[in-house]
Amino acid sequence: MPLLFISYKRGTSAVGGIKARIERAGYRTWFDRDEIHLGDPDWRARIDTGLERCDGLILMLTAAAAASEPVQYEVAQALKREEPIFPLVLEHLDDWGAALTQVGLTPSQHAEDFTDVAQWDAQIERLLRDLVKQGLRVT
Repeated sequence: MPLLFISYKRGTSAVGGIKARIERAGYRTWFDRDEIHLGDPDWRARIDTGLERCDGLILMLTAAAAASEPVQYEVAQALKREEPIFPLVLEHLDDWGAALTQVGLTPSQHAEDFTDVAQWDAQIERLLRDLVKQGLRVT
């Protein structure tokens, strides 16, 4: 079963709801709040282990995430490993291309608009179809 790394900036309220829907569809997720624990001697090593195990990265894109050094690092590592990256825009951004570039992607990278919660069902369905098209099928 594919493992999807959830990359986001803490404090982003929409992350939990999207993560739960991905998990209900049968995907496993790597999520820092579940995998990094108080007392872990090296949180970066835990992230590296998660990135090494993942089959794809779900980028929860906000202005704060684009400016976040840990998010930029996670995207860079996924790119280095040639893992598929699925950017989901969670808040209004004046310039999606600039935010994608800031996080380390090309401005032409396709991203899905998740700013309207009322549209999440359709958007999650599209994400699930796109995961399968990238070879990330739940079995």
